Amino acid sequence: MDASRLPEPARSAVLAAEKDIDLVLGGHPPACKDAPDSGESDGGTTHYECEYYDLTVMQSMYRVGDVNGYIYGPIITFPGDYPISHVRFYSGEELSALFKQAHAR
Repeated sequence: MDASRLPEPARSAVLAAEKDIDLVLGGHPPACKDAPDSGESDGGTTHYECEYYDLTVMQSMYRVGDVNGYIYGPIITFPGDYPISHVRFYSGEELSALFKQAHAR
């Protein structure tokens, strides 16, 4: 989708959401806020109330077969809409490597 063709404030909302999604997928915190508004004790899930949308950074302990790991990734919810998510399973080692790589930049 070419966000530049959207009217305001939809353009700003989509561009901000895309930026936060990319940051979270790279292991970084989102840009919309300095700190989460709330969190859960499920492995590290955090919630942000951003200007145009709510952002959940899912980081929940999960087991697939005999492998323990995490479900990790962003979930964006625009007001009155369905959530848009990009979460996947990571082993503990993979998620640690993602965060280490992000902090090395």
